[in-house]
Amino acid sequence: MNVIAALRHAFRRRAVSGRVPGGLRRRYRALYEARVEPTPDGGACFGRARLWRRAGVNVLRVVGDQFEMSFQHGRLLEAEIARGTLLQTSLLVRNTIRNSFGNGALSLLLNWYADKCISEPIVRSGLAYLGGSPEQSLGEVYGMSESCRVPVRTILRGVVGPETAQVLLGLSEAKVGGGLQCSSFAAWGSATRDGEMIIGRNTDYPLNGYYDANPTVIYFEPTDGAHRYMTITSAGFHIPGICGMNEHGLFIGVHVVPASTVSELGIPVFLAGHEILRRAGSLDEAAALLDAARPAAGWSYHVVSTRERTAFTFELCNAAVARRPCRGDVHITTNHWTQPATLPHQLTAISTFTADSNARAERMRMLIDAAHGALDAAGAAAILADTIDPVSGRARCFPNVVAANHTVSSSVWRPDAHTVYVGVGSAPTSHGPFLAVPTPDALDPEALALAPIELLDAAPRGAGAPGLAEARQWVIAARIAFEYHNDAGAAADMMACAAAHFDDPALDLAWALMEIRAGRFDRARGPVERAIDQDWDPRRSVIARYLRGRLAADRGSADTARADLRAVQSNQHAEDRLVTAARTAERKLGRRARLRLRATEIIPMGWLPDAFRYFGLL
Repeated sequence: MNVIAALRHAFRRRAVSGRVPGGLRRRYRALYEARVEPTPDGGACFGRARLWRRAGVNVLRVVGDQFEMSFQHGRLLEAEIARGTLLQTSLLVRNTIRNSFGNGALSLLLNWYADKCISEPIVRSGLAYLGGSPEQSLGEVYGMSESCRVPVRTILRGVVGPETAQVLLGLSEAKVGGGLQCSSFAAWGSATRDGEMIIGRNTDYPLNGYYDANPTVIYFEPTDGAHRYMTITSAGFHIPGICGMNEHGLFIGVHVVPASTVSELGIPVFLAGHEILRRAGSLDEAAALLDAARPAAGWSYHVVSTRERTAFTFELCNAAVARRPCRGDVHITTNHWTQPATLPHQLTAISTFTADSNARAERMRMLIDAAHGALDAAGAAAILADTIDPVSGRARCFPNVVAANHTVSSSVWRPDAHTVYVGVGSAPTSHGPFLAVPTPDALDPEALALAPIELLDAAPRGAGAPGLAEARQWVIAARIAFEYHNDAGAAADMMACAAAHFDDPALDLAWALMEIRAGRFDRARGPVERAIDQDWDPRRSVIARYLRGRLAADRGSADTARADLRAVQSNQHAEDRLVTAARTAERKLGRRARLRLRATEIIPMGWLPDAFRYFGLL
């Protein structure tokens, strides 16, 4: 759909109503009148629902139809939900646009376009996919809104926010938008101790300080004929399609893959995952559900059948679907595609993103192989906590490491032992202890209430490198300052602290990018020189060389600028976008003594040390 058609569509269709139908309040009167009753162990009961608090994790059991289960979740965790996870999620697209283009008229227009021409159609497509009346299809949204007084529109924006952001990314070919990461693996048979199946999962999401602040496990017991299932999530995030398992041993974990073929008429991919947990009992049934789903953007689902002892990665976007089968006793999924049907639709403009995805997959494979058939739960947790970049062989905050700065949820699954270990603590959550809870087929509420707390500790390689932990926390603080508050100056100051703690050209480059974004060009020169002078990360070095050329052109050092810009064009490590930007800058400089650099021309990619725009709208 082109822009004109999208605008016509937006004006022709009414917005999805933000009102909760009055009939729901009458139908569920007893639910509205029920009270939360504290329990002696520090948890609470609400009707048929139960909350346990164990080692900092909210463990929740909800029972009923979709409205009831969501209402129970909202009422039992109302205080945690009020701390802002849902609100911050609903701001994902707005913040992404603002961080890319500032607070001017263009950002206002893009926000309006994203809301009316992308988010609204995606919501409508989701309703059509689910079928039934709005009361049925939006039951979970209405239940959450009614129980904890969060507006319906806020919840809907949160649900479709990741999809909307990826549509913007695809439509603009990486001129605006952001990406998520995630790392998943499954191993069994010859790869693990005693052949047991082990699944590892890191959920990487730009919600530092929110998602990881309220780790939550939810057990769903539907009364509408659906399967029992569970999800590892955050308080208020009632979306099991991100990571979960059902009573038939089907595990799912979603991964974003930037796609060039997107459509605002696609569905939110999380709905497809939810349907797998509710309805699928085998890999074939899961594949049939995914094959019928056409998301708005690009994704992969890591799907494991613990009973069939196999797995696949389902690659899907609005234009194509493909299944990558399992080869042997190990299966790994990150954030790139491999199949002929989907590869032409992968957005390759962000080479750093793809390189990071491949490196994480390679590193997980290396560590599983290094276990020599003796991988166990502790070893799986150590893989999720690993901080070694396999390309350089060095410990890093980023890129190319499995434990990312925005790893806000981690879990190790032992379905044969009916146990899940859930990461506890702040990002990266895989660096803290893991709490043991049962799988959905083994949940016994009475036994859980009496069971002692069991914790699993990981021992990751590289995490103890001097200064790394301190640098990582400064990086996370810098991301929060920039991504939530658009405060590039504060982010630059924090990146300077990170670089002071740990020597890494990625930190220097991210620091320089933030200084440029803040308009503090003189202060960017130091980290730029540091990133150029190192000799072990050529990708970061050539980007820094381009930045040095642009900074020189801005202050009138034309000869120095031309030398750097020409060097970038001939550098084998410069990606096509960077070469084009250097060529464009050299042409615009021409015979002039100065080429101005605007602070919004070069936009840093918040989760990796790169830029997704190097020259204006290029």
